[in-house]
Amino acid sequence: AQRKWEAQHAKHLEMRQSFKSQIEEANQIIKTEETHIFNIQNTVRVKEDALQQLKFEDMSKTRNI
Repeated sequence: AQRKWEAQHAKHLEMRQSFKSQIEEANQIIKTEETHIFNIQNTVRVKEDALQQLKFEDMSKTRNI
């Protein structure tokens, strides 16, 4: 009975360790994806600013004619 318990206990510890590393791996993937999202948002912001600037310059030219 003792040996059976020890074997089960060892198996549970092994499973826990496996889950732990799967969770760590998933967290790493999430961090990477969050970085990608952050970079995309910055790119969009920069492009929106550039577009606003172009519209503003366009309106200025139209007024000067």
